This record gives sequence, structure tokens and C-alpha cells, in this order.
Amino acid sequence: MKNYICIALVLLLAGCNKFTLDSSYHILCDTKMLEEDMELIITPNVVSFAYYIGEKEQEHYSPASYDEALSGKITSVKDRSKILSADIVGGYNAVNGTCVLSNLSKKFALFVLCDTENKIYAYREFEVGEDIPLITTSILFQPFLFTGEGDNEISEKGWIFNK
Repeated sequence: MKNYICIALVLLLAGCNKFTLDSSYHILCDTKMLEEDMELIITPNVVSFAYYIGEKEQEHYSPASYDEALSGKITSVKDRSKILSADIVGGYNAVNGTCVLSNLSKKFALFVLCDTENKIYAYREFEVGEDIPLITTSILFQPFLFTGEGDNEISEKGWIFNK
């Protein structure tokens, strides 16, 4: 009888100590309109998506264009015929400039954010925090970086930006 009680106690403790991945990301979205500007403004409108990806994903995905990013899709970099739809659609509070991606339940995700005013998109892979219900990070959209012909991707603070 004592053995059954010990086994039940061990199983109960193991069940109580498991980690959870129900995390929410709050991403503060600012815009710097000109390089010489010292003041940042809240990005007027942002559309956001999260896609679940594997830890050692052999296929890397990214938006192929602004229109694809805005529609909630990403494409395999190796095989452009493989397209994924968003697992989570985020919300945006334009008053405080916060993008919210809630209820992330898998360990690895790709986030895509679209600044709809300046038609810039950004994406980044995240390892979702275990047992951390709320994670806050930030992003800075800089439209002045995309004023010339043939603009390419720009990488800054882990985010990859494109127009």
C-alpha cells in the first residue's frame, strides 16, 4: 500500500512541475521617420502574425513580399511552392503602440509584423518563454532606410525588415 502512495505522490509532483508554453508577447512598435529625428512616434497601424516552426527547422520560411506578409502567409526559402498560413493573428493597440500575440503554445515561432502606413514588414524567430506568461520586446520601423531604388533586406536587433 505504501508503494502505491509513494508512486501516486511522485506522479502528482511530476505533473505539478511541468512547464507551460502559454505565453503572450507584447511588442512595442515605434517609428522613426527621418534618420536625424530624435523623437520616435507610435506606429499608427500594425498587423501581426505568429507561425509555429520546429527548433531545428530544415526549411526556413519568410514572407516573400509585403503583400504576402500582410495576408498572413510565409513561404519556404528553398521551395517557393510551400506556403504556410498564420497560426495566430495578433492584435494592435494604436493608443499605446502595442502589438499583442497571445496564447503561444509551441516552443518556436516566427513573428511577422507589418507597418501598414509605410508598407514595411519585419520578421523574426523567437523561442517562446517557458513558464513566462508575458514577454515584452520592441521593434523600430524606419521608413527612411527604404527610400532608394532596389532596397534590400535590413537586419536590426534580430528583426529582418523589408518593403
